[in-house]
Amino acid sequence: MDFLKKLGVKALKIASIDANNYQFCEYVAKNKIPTIISTGMCTVEELMITNKIFNKHQCPHMFMHCTSAYPSNERDKHLNCIPLLRKKLKCEIGFSGHGKGMAGSVGSIALGANVIEKHSTLNKKMLGPDHSASLEFFELKRLIDEGKKVYLAMGTSKKIFRNSEKILHSILIKKLVARKNIKKGTKLKEIHIKPTIVYSDKGYLPKEYFKILNKTTKKDLKIGHIFSNNDLK
Repeated sequence: MDFLKKLGVKALKIASIDANNYQFCEYVAKNKIPTIISTGMCTVEELMITNKIFNKHQCPHMFMHCTSAYPSNERDKHLNCIPLLRKKLKCEIGFSGHGKGMAGSVGSIALGANVIEKHSTLNKKMLGPDHSASLEFFELKRLIDEGKKVYLAMGTSKKIFRNSEKILHSILIKKLVARKNIKKGTKLKEIHIKPTIVYSDKGYLPKEYFKILNKTTKKDLKIGHIFSNNDLK
């Protein structure tokens, strides 16, 4: 810690094995250098104590959800811990992936992780425990590209009618028409109304069904007639 501080590093990384080494965490936090903390092999309860230590010393920090296995299988990633940790610790939660593929990293982005750690290597067949759990450079590029696409695709939680949907909407949109010949003075029931594609800008949309249901017709209407304001009382 002292050596890194002397070097003037801008941020620190605490490995999972020391995430619940509270004496060490205290020493790191006192220096107030932004710190990234991996969470493998730790429980939520243990991490809450670590979080309390860094908050006490007002040291900027974040946690990285991970599973400390090299390589880790998809079934062991438990990405749903990311929103849980964010809720419990009330700070940024990233993801440190130790798998052979990209599923964990890409999935974590979809769950809101803004920081991704992924090992890369010149060759997976090199000696050492980390190489098999790393990506070669062409794979790393693909992960970055896919991660950016997923991040962009997440968009917003505001569910509205998008501009990009207008073209298809104009082609497929249906209007409410007369299912059969209807006499003047008829109170409209389900049997009188039918949604269908008519390629017309006029008339009621299917979502306006309850707006015309039980209304009375002002005139005789032929089968297939597109209902309008002028037809109903």
